[in-house]
Amino acid sequence: MSVADAEARLAAQASDEDRLAASDVVLDGSRTPDDLRAQVDELWPRLVREALDEEETVG
Repeated sequence: MSVADAEARLAAQASDEDRLAASDVVLDGSRTPDDLRAQVDELWPRLVREALDEEETVG
């Protein structure tokens, strides 16, 4: 891949701000693995509830 192609790919990527605006969930992986696991442990029950609620609505 040429430098120009690499730069074009980088320029075409969404910014962090754009990604955050489009996100339903944001996990911060910049801290320790234990911190990330705590975020997942907090998030998981919510995702399960939402999936079950959606299943009830559809089914």
